[in-house]
Amino acid sequence: MSGQTIYQRIVEYAHKFPDHIALVESDQSFITYGDLVRQSTRIAAYLTTNNITNGSRVALLVPKNKDAIVIILAVMLCEATYIPLDTHAPHERTRALISDIAPHALIASPETFPSDIPCQFQNGFSTLLTSNLGISFFSEEKNKFDIAQILYTSGSTGSPKGVCLSSQNILHFVNWSLNYFSIPSQNRLTSIAPLHFDLSTFDIWTGLNAGAQILLLDESIVKNARLLVACMNTWNPHIVYATPSTWRIMYEYGKPDNTSFSALQHFLFAGEIFVPQALHNWINILPKTRFHNLYGPTETNVCTAYEIEQPIDSERQTPYPIGKIIAGLEYKIGSNEIANSGELYISGPSVFSGYWNQEEKTNHVFDFSEGKRWYKTGDWVREENGALIFLGRIDRMLKKQGYRIEPAEIEQCLERHPDILEAAVMGEKTTDHFIILCAFVATGKKIAPDLSALKQYLAQHLPAYMIPEKFIFSEVLPKSSNGKIDFQTLNQRP
Repeated sequence: MSGQTIYQRIVEYAHKFPDHIALVESDQSFITYGDLVRQSTRIAAYLTTNNITNGSRVALLVPKNKDAIVIILAVMLCEATYIPLDTHAPHERTRALISDIAPHALIASPETFPSDIPCQFQNGFSTLLTSNLGISFFSEEKNKFDIAQILYTSGSTGSPKGVCLSSQNILHFVNWSLNYFSIPSQNRLTSIAPLHFDLSTFDIWTGLNAGAQILLLDESIVKNARLLVACMNTWNPHIVYATPSTWRIMYEYGKPDNTSFSALQHFLFAGEIFVPQALHNWINILPKTRFHNLYGPTETNVCTAYEIEQPIDSERQTPYPIGKIIAGLEYKIGSNEIANSGELYISGPSVFSGYWNQEEKTNHVFDFSEGKRWYKTGDWVREENGALIFLGRIDRMLKKQGYRIEPAEIEQCLERHPDILEAAVMGEKTTDHFIILCAFVATGKKIAPDLSALKQYLAQHLPAYMIPEKFIFSEVLPKSSNGKIDFQTLNQRP
């Protein structure tokens, strides 16, 4: 399916309502649908003349702003693949991802570009693409395929893995969300998630396909709860999609009240468990708003949905269900000794094609049975009264602030440090139900390494959300009978 299929509805809306505002930034600068299409068409023509076509990979190391969205649309028009990278990631990690993806073009702004990568204002091939962004082209091998987007997530092998999503994957999700939420073009949406995070797919693609207005918020605002609430009170959105961590921080530090978000119709959350008491705080100040728990790994985007029933049970302690499978998808629960529970398998048009350059990992996560291709989510669920209940993970993967974290990636980074023999990383719940990372570190000697220096070392290789908050040092780590680290003993520590 062509990338233009996703783009076409935006073009049609732009032709009908060219002066309708599409994207707004926090400083109130904006771009209309007419200009959005004109600019993306112009850039797409330029990219095409430089051989950016089907099979091309375009890496984006850009802030979330109007220019970024224009360029993403242009890449989609070329039927190429866009790969949004984290502008706040350590340069070491960025270099590794760029090496893995081997892009045909790299688009970046000077302030986000690692100086030791030969591109963007660093060589004779760079060209100014917009007033703020430059582009460099590379001669890499190209094969035709339908991959519209690659999103990198934490990897259990110690390296991030790229989730390959087709235009069909994105289109299925967009069509479902447009129908499920009945979004009119007069609606205002707020884009909180960064472009490399899968929640942004709803903000950008569903928002633009609805003809809605989208407020783009960068990380400097999102990380300041009071400023974030102030921006949204001014914007007064109809739909907001964020992780439970973001919602909780907004409530606790942004100080919203019953006059906040007066136009809010749909309160969406996903990415991690929302503790009922914290969710109820929002429900109590937004009695006319509908609350939705959306679930799905990056590999499927949203695959189940659950609307919180009201009136709520204020004494409820157990998390709400992740809900029912969305239209067009199928699910099954892997066999298990406990009735109605097991690993959740998903099949259908929103399931990704595989991991970039990781054939073995791709083969491992798919089950081919009943004549279908099932993605094994790794999530343990139970079916109850027609809804799915999330019970936990069958592996060691953690969720923190909506991000997937593979402890093995942190452990391998720690073990590359010259003063560390081995490490084990686990999730730990705080008293207010937030998840923090706890690293058990064996040094082989009685003197522990300097903690400040160790955190600085990790910051050179890992994004901030993957740096443990807690460290426990020892000479050795406990081992099981087979000689492996005994995680059960570590988990039972006082």
